[in-house]
Parts: sequence; C-alpha cells; structure tokens
Amino acid sequence: MDTVEFYIIRHGETMLNKLGKAQGWVDSPLTINGVSTARILSKNLLPLNFSAVYCSDLPRARKTAEIFAADRLPIFPDSRLREWCLGIFEAENNKTFIQSLRDNSPVLQPLKNIDSRLDEVANLVQRLDTTGFAESFEDICRRLQDFLHTIGDEQLQSGGGRIAVVTHACIMKTLLYIFAYDKLLENIKIGHENIEIITYDGQDFSLKFE
Repeated sequence: MDTVEFYIIRHGETMLNKLGKAQGWVDSPLTINGVSTARILSKNLLPLNFSAVYCSDLPRARKTAEIFAADRLPIFPDSRLREWCLGIFEAENNKTFIQSLRDNSPVLQPLKNIDSRLDEVANLVQRLDTTGFAESFEDICRRLQDFLHTIGDEQLQSGGGRIAVVTHACIMKTLLYIFAYDKLLENIKIGHENIEIITYDGQDFSLKFE
C-alpha cells in the first residue's frame, strides 16, 4: 500500500528564542544560527525527493521553509500549522511564564515533566489569557489532525510520497502527545535540528522522533 511520510521540522532559531522569551503567535527574525540550521537541514533532507513544503503561516516558519526549499519545491503556508497562541504570555520571559503556570495550577506543582501534562498546560494558558486568542488543547489537536488527514489523503491520491512540514516546538510536542505519548515521558527537548517522521497509510498514523 502507498504511504505518505510527513517530515516535521522546527523553524530555525529566532531572536526571541535566543533571548529566552515565550514565542507563540508573535514573531521575530531568524538568527544567523537559525538560517544556518535551516540550510543544513535542506542539504541533508532535500535528496529524499519531497513533493512540497508545507509550513505554518507565521513569518519565522515561512522563512525557514524558503531556505529549506532552496527554490526547488513549492511552498504552501497553512494556518493549521501555527504555534500555540500564548495570549498574555507572548514574549514573556520563559522562566516567568512557567512560574505563572505553576502558581495557577496545583497539578503542576512540583513541575517534574510539563510535557506529560501538555493538555492541562494549553487549557490553563487559555483560561488565564485575557486576549481571547489562546486555543484549547482540543482545538489545537483538531486543526493538526485535520491538516494531516486532508493533506495525507490528497497525497495518497497522487501515489504517496514525502512532504516536508515546517512548524513549531509546541506543535511538535502536541504531535508526540497525539501519536507517541510515551516519548513525552522521556522529557524530550525539541531542538531546531530535530525531526519527527509521521507515516500515514490512509487509515493509521505512526510517529518516529529523530
């Protein structure tokens, strides 16, 4: 049976990443290191013959996709691949952000592995947010699964193949939560060079983390 392989990669390092700031829907430019990492991934992965690059519609992901595609692949921005919106916590110091979550949830105290409670974290962010932009964990999962099913089925109709997907750290953790929850218990750090490979056969999805 034909299959589709989604190669999920994180956007390159940004200024806010380097400054240790929380970054959801707010954006900042790629650093020199971020550009370099995207070029290395392009050099290493493009020989695998992707049919297209899909990316979050946020500028840092689109820029990474452009570097990755190297003028050799079509690029399709898609809002379903956006990072979590952090609402009032956007651009907050990461340590302050995490402490705010702990202060507002007994479940997260002591915080041994925030990833294992990813659903509670997203829902807490939405509850504390006053902007109205933050989403529930259910809504985040729904848009990601809609993307995978829709694009996966379209690709299968063309015989399967490989698709590159440029997205964000919390989105990659959410995909682990959905398809490989045990991996989250290993306290995995999503670096800018890590890759998730999601295989789809028309019915089931499987995920491998590299």
